[in-house]
Amino acid sequence: MSNVTHKQLLRMLAEQSTHYVLMDSTKRAIEKMAEEFARDMQADPVFREQLRQEATRAARAIAESLRIVHEAEDAAAAAHSGRKRSPRKTKRQRPGTRTSRTS
Repeated sequence: MSNVTHKQLLRMLAEQSTHYVLMDSTKRAIEKMAEEFARDMQADPVFREQLRQEATRAARAIAESLRIVHEAEDAAAAAHSGRKRSPRKTKRQRPGTRTSRTS
């Protein structure tokens, strides 16, 4: 190893594992509090009604947005002549003329 003693290596591993254990236990505590909060809120009939109304409002907004996009796509497809036009990749050369060196 590059100038790292056995004691230093053990200390580094201990610090890393300490951080991992603290982060993991904190994560579990937060998840537990969030689950308890969600259970409490789901038990509240006023909250459940507000949540249902908000979900309905969001679903209607998404459906309206999709309808507008669909109508715009239909209008664009109807306006399209059906003929595909692609840009020319090379200049046409007239018979008897030479090709420009600048293009």
